[in-house]
Amino acid sequence: MKNCINIVSILLISVPFFAGAQTGNVGIATTKPNTTLDVNGTINVKNEINLGGTDQNAGNPGKLGDLITANGNNNPEWKNFDLPAGYGSGLILTATYLMSAETGVQFNGAGQGATLSVPYNEDQDMTTPTTWKEITGVAQTFTITKGGSSTNIIVQTLAQVSGGIRGSFGLGIFIDGKLKFVRAGIVIGGTGSYKTLNINASIPGLSIGTHTFKLAAIERSIPVGTTISVGEPIAPANLNNKMSATSASIKVFEPMN
Repeated sequence: MKNCINIVSILLISVPFFAGAQTGNVGIATTKPNTTLDVNGTINVKNEINLGGTDQNAGNPGKLGDLITANGNNNPEWKNFDLPAGYGSGLILTATYLMSAETGVQFNGAGQGATLSVPYNEDQDMTTPTTWKEITGVAQTFTITKGGSSTNIIVQTLAQVSGGIRGSFGLGIFIDGKLKFVRAGIVIGGTGSYKTLNINASIPGLSIGTHTFKLAAIERSIPVGTTISVGEPIAPANLNNKMSATSASIKVFEPMN
C-alpha cells in the first residue's frame, strides 16, 4: 500500500509541471541556446514548414517553388518570385575584381616587323615570339569555386607614339602565364598621336582554384627611331598619366547549383 501511495504522489506532483507552457530557450547539441530553438547541427524536415501559424491554426506550408522571405521579427512568409524558365541553369556573378595602373610599358622600335608581326597562339607563354612586357599594376589573383564557370575580363588602355608616324603592338591577357586572349593595335600619326584599345574577353572552363591574371604588351612593327608607349604617356604635352592609365576588371560567373 505504501508503494502505491508514493507512485500516486509522484504523478500528482508531476502533472502541474508539464501542464503549463514552458518558457526559455531550447538547445539541441548546444548547452547555451541563444534563440527559442537553437540547433547546432543539421535539420532534416520530411514533411513541411508552416509559417505564420497561431494557437488556432498550423500556418501556411507554402507552395512548390516558394522561397522563405524575411519581413522583420515574427513575420517570415513564403513568397513566389516567379523566376523565368531556365533561370536555375544559368550563370550568376560570384566575384568582381577591379584594378588600375598609371605605369605602363614602352617599346623603342627595333624595326623587326618581319619577325614580330606574327600570329599568336592560345596557351603560348610570355616569351613568344619575343618577351612580352607586363603592365604589372593590374596583375590580380582570382578564385573559381565551381566547374562550368565563365570569366569575363575587360581592359582599356591607351597607346601613344613618338618620333615617327606609326607603330603596331599586341596586347594580351595571360591566365597562369598562358595567353588566353589577344588584340593587335596600331597608332598612326605624328608624335603625340594616340589610340585607345579595348578588350572584352570571355574565358570559359577555368579549373576550380586560384588563378593569376596578367596583362602584357608586345612589339609588332615599330620602326627604328619610333617609340610606342602602352598604359603611360610618351609625349606628355598631349597626355598625362591619368589619361593614359590602364583599367581592368575581372568578373567570375558560376552556375547557381
